[in-house]
Amino acid sequence: MNGKKWIKIWFILIFIIGVIPYSLLYIYLESNFENNTYSDIVERQITNNSIYGTALNQNTFSYKLELIKKVKPNIVALGSSRVMAFRKENFNTSFVTAGGGMNYLNEGYKFLENMYQFHKPEYIILGLDFWWFNNDFNQPKYFPYHENDGKSISTTKIYKTLSWLTSGKVSLSSFTNILNSNKIKNQYTNYDNLGFAAISTSNGFRSDGSQFYSKTVFGLEKSGDEKFSNTFKRISDGNSRFEYGNELSKDRIDTFNKILEIIKNNNTKIILLIPPIANATYKKMEAFPYGFIDRFRELVKSLDMENYDYHNLSVITQNDCECVDGFHGGDVVYSRIIKDIYDKNSSISKYIDIANVNNSINLYQGNALIVNSNNIFRNQEVDFLQLGCIKQKNKLNTP
Repeated sequence: MNGKKWIKIWFILIFIIGVIPYSLLYIYLESNFENNTYSDIVERQITNNSIYGTALNQNTFSYKLELIKKVKPNIVALGSSRVMAFRKENFNTSFVTAGGGMNYLNEGYKFLENMYQFHKPEYIILGLDFWWFNNDFNQPKYFPYHENDGKSISTTKIYKTLSWLTSGKVSLSSFTNILNSNKIKNQYTNYDNLGFAAISTSNGFRSDGSQFYSKTVFGLEKSGDEKFSNTFKRISDGNSRFEYGNELSKDRIDTFNKILEIIKNNNTKIILLIPPIANATYKKMEAFPYGFIDRFRELVKSLDMENYDYHNLSVITQNDCECVDGFHGGDVVYSRIIKDIYDKNSSISKYIDIANVNNSINLYQGNALIVNSNNIFRNQEVDFLQLGCIKQKNKLNTP
């Protein structure tokens, strides 16, 4: 056999072994929205009111920026996952929560730099986590994951795909989405679902950027913080955001001031907000050296701008059953926050749909989830924190 024939056979083998499987994988991931641009994802999400929950492309920073670019909201909530429970139903104007786009103060500044290149909201609700101001909480200088555009297929992405398939987290029926992915449903909700996490359980982001904790709320997966055991361990060990400290970090305060400056320079009104921790968490922390937190709260209060402190959840509710875990409130907690802001004659009160807010609280007190759409959920909320909570049944929220 001459050399030309060997080369031809070699290229055929490469095509069969490499190119065809790669092409099929590419199409499969794209049809399940795990290999798509954030622009395409947001476009589909807004059109279909979809849940976006990725297992392979963890870049909330870029995703939330794209969501703001598409919606051009009048109000933006910016912060960590602790502002993800603000929802558009709380407002009578356009709203997006960019929660998760700012996991550190310096990352928040980068987010604002990017956002102001294409949109200037009238209001920013800026959620401030106490650990950001503690020097003993590590703040990275660089964020490599920001470079993930959602379209690159790596060995890690291939491995994770195989892992989700072989573990049964995502069904083999997901391959049928190659032929028709107009609406991707599952057994738990009637949402259109984008990404493996959403396809599996509808866990992910709603079209306003808020987080739907379906796995936890419906008991589809055991909570990692039953009776706040994980949060209490963090406090006892002084790690994982609960590092001890007495003084505020000067560098972090400087970055915070830069954040306030860039917002003011773009003529956006600022509402500063300290998100809540569970009542049980607050009591647990009292026995440990967290002096910097009092100084942080005093700093926010001293600023000449609208600010609200909900670090101590008891100012709005004693009911920890409305929390997702030891330091994340659920939908009802954040509706209570909106109600409290409204009752205090906030500058943003004119944009609050107070009738819907009050109705939500009345219908779902004691729950983490608020139901705003009929026939969406096929499951009921359970006592996922194992606190002896009595949960309200799903009811359509119509004032």
